Amino acid sequence: TVGCATVTYGTATLLKGLRKSVLFSKRIRNTISSFAPSIGILLASLLAQWARVAQGDSVAALPSLTLPQTFCTTSGRPWLVPLFQLPVWARWASLLPALMATVLIFLDQNITSRLVNNPRWKMTKGRRKGNVLDGMHADMLVLAGLTAFQSVMGLPWLAAATVR
Repeated sequence: TVGCATVTYGTATLLKGLRKSVLFSKRIRNTISSFAPSIGILLASLLAQWARVAQGDSVAALPSLTLPQTFCTTSGRPWLVPLFQLPVWARWASLLPALMATVLIFLDQNITSRLVNNPRWKMTKGRRKGNVLDGMHADMLVLAGLTAFQSVMGLPWLAAATVR
């Protein structure tokens, strides 16, 4: 486990520093540098698999998750959150946090879209003038649909990367 972590960190750090070197073209350096953590994880995983095959499970076994035989939730809960089984007081108590989360997601999405669509980038959004499904409106519609779906399924929400 420590070996995998070391290989992952070392590879990612080495490849991240490739951006400032003179090897390859600038585009290739930037691409490799952007995917440095993923390449590090892939390399460490392949190395661990090779060690397991070459040395056997008794020497090079890594702890792993056990998968269930059937496709189901891990705790046995239903796939959909049973909203109508909640007591009435819990529904009312969730009103304020839900309102605050709605405002947070709305502001996050709009701040991000304002930064991305700044006039200095000279971007044009949409193909047809006045169409509500082009550009920003479609983005908000897809985001609202995904947030509603993820809420009902009990999954974490999407968040835009406002600050990088």
